[in-house]
Amino acid sequence: MPGRNHTIEANFLDALSQNLRPAAMELLHDYRLRQMLEMLLNGPNNALQERYALAPDQWQVLLEAVILTKATYFELSHRMAPRHLNVLIDIIGFCLHQPNASLAQLIAFTQKDTPYMAEWLQNAQRIQRHWQKKSS
Repeated sequence: MPGRNHTIEANFLDALSQNLRPAAMELLHDYRLRQMLEMLLNGPNNALQERYALAPDQWQVLLEAVILTKATYFELSHRMAPRHLNVLIDIIGFCLHQPNASLAQLIAFTQKDTPYMAEWLQNAQRIQRHWQKKSS
């Protein structure tokens, strides 16, 4: 769960309409990334559906925004398993509706509106290059 002292990309949440923000805050603080991905694919759990009367397209927008925000919570390092980093990048591409984009394309896509996400992705790119050099 993101603490209040972590830097995250907040622009995804800021772009949500006011009626989606209470649900976004609950998801961000009370649910793990895996749980939110399952909800994105299968729909929110009954408790959330009862608490927040949202249409399916609203749930999708909401979950994508929270998942993208939560992804930037992860602190990247060279010690991270490459498969974990690659999964995070795949999740970001999926939620940005850019599933086949390269890392460079994702960086360019996020540069203007979500600068911390772009910075996070640039860090991911540096780590991947480090791994490539190490394995060469």
